[in-house]
Amino acid sequence: MTDLLVDWAWKSTALLGAAWIAIICLRGHSAALRHRIWALTLTTLILAPVISLYAPVWHTRALSVPVRGLSKTAAVQDVNVTFDGTTAELNRPPMWPRAFWLGGVSLLLLRLLVGTLWIRRRAQPLLDINWQQLSNELGPRFGVRRPVRLLKFTHYADAMPVTWGLSNPAIVLPDAAAEWPEERRRIVLSHELAHIGRRDWGWQMCAEIAKALYWFHPFVWLAARQLRRESETACDDSLLISGIPATDYATELLDLSHHLKTSVWHSSTALAMARTSDLERRFTSMLNPLLNRHRLSRKGQLITALTFAALLIPVAALRAPAQGQAGKLTGTVYDPDGAVIANANVILIGPNFQIGTRADLVGRYSFTGFPAGIYEVEVQQPGFQRFRNTSVALNAGQETSLNIGLSVGRVTQNIEVVGSGVPPVATVRTAQAKPIRVGGNVQAARLLKQVKPVYPPVALAAGTQGTVILEAQIGADGTLTSLKLLNSVDAALDQAAITAVQQWQYQPTLLNGEPVPVTTNISVNFKLP
Repeated sequence: MTDLLVDWAWKSTALLGAAWIAIICLRGHSAALRHRIWALTLTTLILAPVISLYAPVWHTRALSVPVRGLSKTAAVQDVNVTFDGTTAELNRPPMWPRAFWLGGVSLLLLRLLVGTLWIRRRAQPLLDINWQQLSNELGPRFGVRRPVRLLKFTHYADAMPVTWGLSNPAIVLPDAAAEWPEERRRIVLSHELAHIGRRDWGWQMCAEIAKALYWFHPFVWLAARQLRRESETACDDSLLISGIPATDYATELLDLSHHLKTSVWHSSTALAMARTSDLERRFTSMLNPLLNRHRLSRKGQLITALTFAALLIPVAALRAPAQGQAGKLTGTVYDPDGAVIANANVILIGPNFQIGTRADLVGRYSFTGFPAGIYEVEVQQPGFQRFRNTSVALNAGQETSLNIGLSVGRVTQNIEVVGSGVPPVATVRTAQAKPIRVGGNVQAARLLKQVKPVYPPVALAAGTQGTVILEAQIGADGTLTSLKLLNSVDAALDQAAITAVQQWQYQPTLLNGEPVPVTTNISVNFKLP
């Protein structure tokens, strides 16, 4: 979640910056168009994180910095690897940023909920037939085709008129509204019906939710403030277009702002008619005959909606791997028979680290939380040869699968021959150690018969000594099927070592209960006394 917050912090900044540029370019157009741009921008901030979970990922090279310069030796030698039986994760984000963000979101959403409940508990139906008839008469002028609920704040004679609700909107009036003259009633209802016809309350709730989700971002708060301002200006324009004189409208607004006040409980949950902080700007706008006051047509609404929809998916799909979407590596470890190897030690090696995990009981392993780049993977398991892959690519936001097949490990034998001038006698011996179960699947080979090499007299006389290294293949029946000289010390010593080792006999290596051929390295050290 922390990665998602970082990702959408810069995305929201880019979207809001684009909206500011659009507003500046359209400053000669109507307030209705500017309001719709802010409304769609804030709605996009809410929808885009959800859509990004399902939209195809679009990576850009400008934002992606893969891991380079992988050191194959320093990373292995300088860091100790510990294995715990769980999936390994690198740089797991701390919990406090999430808790801090969720705390801010909860407080603002709680404020929204309390404000809504405050209005519901204190608003009672306005049982005045004259108000309802006037509302029904004015509604069609502002696109409101059905009757609107009229409520009043009980015990709040100085409450500012507000619009509240979306599916079943209501106009909430102060308790003293019954004494208002006809002209004030007409102006107040016209203003609030304009809000309802434009569905301003729904857009404002989107802004409040965006503020809650992005409470840490000051530009979101500024955008929500601009949305409310343009909403009031667009309603003012609707009233002036309907034929209400600007001077009469301004006079009523000024008088209402002096005698009524906006409660702190519905400042964010309802649209108040006259906020003192905006009156001067609204008066200047009302008295300017050159301003564009046109309503946003259905065609204009459709074009703006399609424009933002076309921008929403690309922005949601954009990823910055260095900031957020990490790669994931999964796979299964198998033996040569195709059976899984439980508890295998798997190591992921990066440029300055290495981290290990153990495969589970079905051989599965997983590494999560790593940036895009090239890594090394190593598997170490007793009884098997060490596996190493030096070019495993992790892609940001994607899962890489690497199934690993291990080969049975080599058998190693070391024997020392000391030249004493007395030829040793061939011996037959049985290994004292019991067969060892390695990894739960491999039973290692053991030496049953060992013929010790004879130090050649020629080599003794010449004072020649050294270590002869042989590589042999132990067959499924325990005999040596091939023998290869890996280094040459002296012809006589080489031949003596080969002659003796050819007679050795093994108990074969068992893989899952079946004998299998394996390779062994044998070192024969000829040493003078």
